Amino acid sequence: MKSLLLVLCHTVIVLLLLVMDVSGQNNTLLVHHCDPGTEAFVCSVASFVYNTGKQQHSKLIHTGDNRNVRLGFPDSKIPYVLRSRGDPTIPTYDAKLHEELNRPPAVIVEVIAPEPADSGSQYALRYLDLSRNSLSDMEKLHVLVNLETLILAYNFLETLENTVFRGMHNLTTLILSGNGFEELDLAIFPPSLVWLWVDGCYIRTLSLEGAHLPALEKLAAIDNNLHSLNVTMLQTVAPNLEEIFLSENVFNKKTIDALHVALDQAGIAHDGFETYGDLLRIHYPELHNDMSDIQEHLESWDAIISIMAVVLNLLCIFGWVGYRVWQTKRQRGQFNVA
Repeated sequence: MKSLLLVLCHTVIVLLLLVMDVSGQNNTLLVHHCDPGTEAFVCSVASFVYNTGKQQHSKLIHTGDNRNVRLGFPDSKIPYVLRSRGDPTIPTYDAKLHEELNRPPAVIVEVIAPEPADSGSQYALRYLDLSRNSLSDMEKLHVLVNLETLILAYNFLETLENTVFRGMHNLTTLILSGNGFEELDLAIFPPSLVWLWVDGCYIRTLSLEGAHLPALEKLAAIDNNLHSLNVTMLQTVAPNLEEIFLSENVFNKKTIDALHVALDQAGIAHDGFETYGDLLRIHYPELHNDMSDIQEHLESWDAIISIMAVVLNLLCIFGWVGYRVWQTKRQRGQFNVA
């Protein structure tokens, strides 16, 4: 009985220590292994914690040759005690964390502030996915000069610093979808770029002056606010461009026809530049028909209202003329009596 009580007490103490570790009150390392079955492609660890402000961090025990890591995914595997606090499990990605992860060549992580501090040559990182975070700038990423793929989709970026990509001579894929640029200057991107995704970014102006993208093959600028595009200049900037996607912009009919001709002559494949109305008609025919019916009804009402306005104007004119005639006759009658 006594030994059983000792075992129970020991178990309770261990559990309390674990809770203190996870809640950030203890400085003991939290040791993690890759989630089973993920080692071959990317070592996935959902509950990895790194918070320098709370002296709290995890240690990754990574076996095998593949050093790629994915942290904080899936959400369902993050312990409730971490999710319930509302604090990010990895608020900062810095040089110390990069070392803790055994300097991986590819990282997929949800992080509030990427802060690599080493010189660029010390980072062998080739693939970085920081999509769906709350990033408002990316200036500190300039040291990651070995990147080949950078994904920054669905953040809060409104401007791009023109020095960020200067040293990224190996960057071939850049995905900036779902941010908030009103103007995008292609001159800031490195000549090595092959794929560029800037769809859903509210872009009104795509600046080509000074840009040099000889390797660019795919450009996606769907769902923006573009009114025009200089295809001749684009072909000079990107002579190897094979395909461009420009649907859901605000080109008028004349511009769309001109773009079709120019891109076809240049041998650049495109998506046809469907407008919102065309997309509704193709993908949501019932909704398109309903909207067409509403538009027809509105046009009918416009016609009715216009006719009523003309009739009212005529009635007002006739009324005014009748009143003037009556007033003239009345004045003459009073004069004759006098």
